[in-house]
Amino acid sequence: TRPGWVRPLAVVLQDNDTGTDSTLAVRALSVFMGPVPVWFQHVMAPIVVHQDCGLLYYQHRNLHDNGYRPRQDGSIPFEKLVHCPSTVDRGVTTFRRWLREHGGDGIPWACDDVLDAKDSVDIYDTWNAHTKNCQHCMVAYRNLEALKGVCIGLSSSAAFFLPEGVERIEVAGGAAV
Repeated sequence: TRPGWVRPLAVVLQDNDTGTDSTLAVRALSVFMGPVPVWFQHVMAPIVVHQDCGLLYYQHRNLHDNGYRPRQDGSIPFEKLVHCPSTVDRGVTTFRRWLREHGGDGIPWACDDVLDAKDSVDIYDTWNAHTKNCQHCMVAYRNLEALKGVCIGLSSSAAFFLPEGVERIEVAGGAAV
């Protein structure tokens, strides 16, 4: 892709002997791959993406703390810091070898590998990482802010103009929610 864009990749294991057409994971992933509006994909994506954020952040920290510095002299090779005994791991090790030998040892637009102090960064900060720079998310955000203003107006109007009673409380409360 390109800087600022993300292409989520997913692997879903399915037990075909269960007799069902799909698993919960397959149905959940269809939310992102199916015919849904872009704004809905953007709202739902953090639910999946944030599940891995903490794990990936601390894995990167651990590799860095143990001397792994991609594209820097004196870096300990990735293969010496991890144990990949399974045949499933061949794809990762093959890709890393290709990246090192033929791919310029990294992504051309990658920034310097400088880490902030441990636990000083909010890794789940979706606003600064994505929302404020995404046209789809900002349209949805502005629409929600406008809807919030309408709800505040309806709630205030109900509180001032409706006669006292259950209806007044229900309308004002419903608009406030």
